[in-house]
Amino acid sequence: MMKSLLEKLKPFIKENLEKDKETYPASYNRIITDLSENIIVSDVSFGTLTTLSNYTNGKYMMTINDLYNMFEQ
Repeated sequence: MMKSLLEKLKPFIKENLEKDKETYPASYNRIITDLSENIIVSDVSFGTLTTLSNYTNGKYMMTINDLYNMFEQ
């Protein structure tokens, strides 16, 4: 079985996301739901990916490659 994008999300991004769970519960829940229901990056909403890029400490910005590189292969 293929891993969901949530399972493939790079650990430091997941940690940063978890830190804001209480502050931004709606965004957190939307991201978690979207990532857990998908296995292909292109199936995730652009809004989810752009919000998620805010949790990368500036490592991944908004290029197409960056959006894919937030996940492990």
